[in-house]
Amino acid sequence: MVFENQESQIEGTIRSIHSSNVGKGILHTASEIGADVVILGSKGHSKLRRTLFGSVTDYNIRNY
Repeated sequence: MVFENQESQIEGTIRSIHSSNVGKGILHTASEIGADVVILGSKGHSKLRRTLFGSVTDYNIRNY
């Protein structure tokens, strides 16, 4: 899906990633399409939970 913000002329692409490792899938897709910016959300889990289980957003920040 491609969208364009009429007021600021920002163009973008929305992709759905289907991968056994979502973090790597996001990085691969971003590289494949030549993305300048990747926007990811965070659910606000505790630091302990993120440390034990990881976070896709944290993974992408460390590996981009």
